[in-house]
Amino acid sequence: MRRLLKDARAGRFDALCVYKLDRLTRSLADLLNIVNLLGGDIALVSLTEDFNTDSAMGRAMLKIMGTFAELEREQKPRGCGWRCST
Repeated sequence: MRRLLKDARAGRFDALCVYKLDRLTRSLADLLNIVNLLGGDIALVSLTEDFNTDSAMGRAMLKIMGTFAELEREQKPRGCGWRCST
C-alpha cells in the first residue's frame, strides 16, 4: 500500500483499478484517505461496481459502499472462515 501511494504521488499511473472497493480497504476512513491522496488526477475504478467519482452522486456512492464494507468487516466473527455460521 505504501508503494502504491508513493507511486500515485509521483504520477506513475492515471488510474487505480480494483476488483471491488472492499478488496482495497474495509475501513471508510482509509478509503477516504486513499481517495484524497489520489486527488483528482488519478481515477479510482472498480471492475465490479459502477461509480464515477467525478460527480457528487458518484462520490456519495463511493462513501456508501465504503460504509457497507466497513460494516461487513465489523460483523464478521474474528478468526472465522467464510463458512463459519453465527
